[in-house]
Amino acid sequence: RTGLESNPYPQRGFVSAARDVAAAVKPSAEDIAAHKGVKIAEMIHARRILALTEFRGAFAAAAPRA
Repeated sequence: RTGLESNPYPQRGFVSAARDVAAAVKPSAEDIAAHKGVKIAEMIHARRILALTEFRGAFAAAAPRA
């Protein structure tokens, strides 16, 4: 972004919020008791994808239209 250092970068807010949404998805004690290893990882991955999909839809709906 040479020469654009002082310009706003609106994508930063989106990426930061998306990271927070994904990081908030954690396995419950029941999930850990019911699943092991790779199954827990697959379950968390699927839940994070769902959470990010919902976040993206809400973000797009809230975005101002040009």
